[in-house]
Amino acid sequence: MINLIVALQAEAKPLINHYGLNGRATAGGFRLYQRDDLQLIVSGKGKLAAAAATTFIADDNNHAWLNIGLAGGTSMTIGESALIDKITDHSSGQRWYPPHVINSPTLRCALTTVDQPQANGGAEHMLYDMEASGFYASASRFNSGELVQCLKVVSDDCHNPCQSVDAALGQELIEQQLDAIDHIIQQLRQLLTTQQEMFATPEHMARFLAQWHFSTSQQHQLKRLLQRWQALAPACSPFNDALLAQRHSRQVLPLLQQQIDEIESYF
Repeated sequence: MINLIVALQAEAKPLINHYGLNGRATAGGFRLYQRDDLQLIVSGKGKLAAAAATTFIADDNNHAWLNIGLAGGTSMTIGESALIDKITDHSSGQRWYPPHVINSPTLRCALTTVDQPQANGGAEHMLYDMEASGFYASASRFNSGELVQCLKVVSDDCHNPCQSVDAALGQELIEQQLDAIDHIIQQLRQLLTTQQEMFATPEHMARFLAQWHFSTSQQHQLKRLLQRWQALAPACSPFNDALLAQRHSRQVLPLLQQQIDEIESYF
């Protein structure tokens, strides 16, 4: 599932229309929209609201996360978008560094999350918002940092203060970045699929566990070996006479390792 976290309905509207998302009521009072593998939640303003909304839609499944919203700054043109590579919480000083895993022409920029809007545009080469630190601190508890990203669209600066940004302008600015958002979502889908394949239970795991007793640490080792086997020889079974002749798991693991090494030697 790809989760989109936005603060305001005006920011959400272009995304809802573009992706054909359907709304549904929630017990938590949030506005939630879904279709296929995409869901969007409108958190409301502020880092605490963003953290609450993120936690609300998290579950035990692997998700990718993207916070989309408006931000102020002085070093970029209004309407430009940026992938955030450093998030600083102004109140606490805590920092996060979203990994550079998205291949995109979109600019990269640092961002500070503040409790009140920056009326003077803030420091040079810095964007400002009110949600990212709450979002990132929460979402990174549920998946690795590679799958937690922020995209901000510049909406105001020292010449055009945030008070001048109304709902219509906010909606227009997000609409202008739909192609960039599409590109990022597609890459998050690919990263999520790769992660799910890496951590999925290998095909032959159950039979090994039924055949021999493995300790917890041995099960982790077995899983890694079978994932390698599955990647190298997906059409072949690892079970053969030599393997089935072994009585103990401590004999099975090195033999399986040897067989994998032999397969790799052919590549």
